[in-house]
This record gives sequence, structure tokens and C-alpha cells, in this order.
Amino acid sequence: MPPTEKQKDISHRHRSFKGCWSCKKRRIQCDEARPACQKCCSRGLICEGYEIRLRWGAGIASRGKYSGADKPVKESIPPRSKRRWSMRDKGDGSPSGDGDGQPALVSQPLMKGIASACLLWF
Repeated sequence: MPPTEKQKDISHRHRSFKGCWSCKKRRIQCDEARPACQKCCSRGLICEGYEIRLRWGAGIASRGKYSGADKPVKESIPPRSKRRWSMRDKGDGSPSGDGDGQPALVSQPLMKGIASACLLWF
């Protein structure tokens, strides 16, 4: 059966990919007239235009591991371990510690010298 005139017209219809936002929302073909398309104007609708629209992701984080999180990322991250020094810091013979995994304290005379040098700088 040969195609009718209406079927031929539909098959050759130009599909608009750059239509206005109103026509895209209504899922109809836009004629892309500027500044407002005639389809919207003839129906008495507000033509929302052709500009790029920015779309924000849902939630706080829109990308990455915490995407879609509705809490701030800081609260979503599990708390860090209380232990600050690794096992290799304990008793490895380095002169910077006192052997119990804690860093060595700076001596008082050295601190006073640093403080006075800082004060002299200003």
C-alpha cells in the first residue's frame, strides 16, 4: 500500500533539537522563531527562550562518592581514627620521639629563642 500524503509529510518533518524550553516541556515541535517562537505566541503562552539552563544536582554533593547526599559532606564522612601515630613511629630508633609514639617536645630555651626572633622581626 503506497504511503498517503499525510504519512509522507510526517516522514519528512524536520525535528527540532534546539527548540524553546516551553515547546520542549510540552513535547511539541518548535518553529525556533526569535525572540519568541510562534507556537507559544499563537497559544498565548510565555516562550521561555533558547538560552542554556543550568541544572543543579540533587542534594549537597552532585558528583563523586557522596553524590545525592542530603547532609553536608563533612557530616557524611566517617570519623577519623583517634590514633595519630603509626606503629612504625614507635621505637624505630629515630631521635624525634621519646619511644612511646609521641613526638619529642622542643626544649624551652629553643622556644624562647624562636619567640624573641619572631618579635624582633616585626
